[in-house]
Amino acid sequence: MDNELERGLADFADFLLRKRLVQENQAPYAVRWVRQFLQSDRPVPGDTLRDRVARFTEELERAGRFEAEGFRTRHAGL
Repeated sequence: MDNELERGLADFADFLLRKRLVQENQAPYAVRWVRQFLQSDRPVPGDTLRDRVARFTEELERAGRFEAEGFRTRHAGL
């Protein structure tokens, strides 16, 4: 794993907790979703961020790992 990515994700986790955007037990799951997005995303020329996120959530839905209604993940409790 890229050390720069992991440092950035650790900073992201600290930010989430500092701003109280997630509960402490939820932070690892939020970071995991971001890591998966960054590792799986292969932008197509002309893609917007919205396109990229839509493609990622569609992949999660197909894998049964994301509930589109309410944008709630099963494991993170978001």
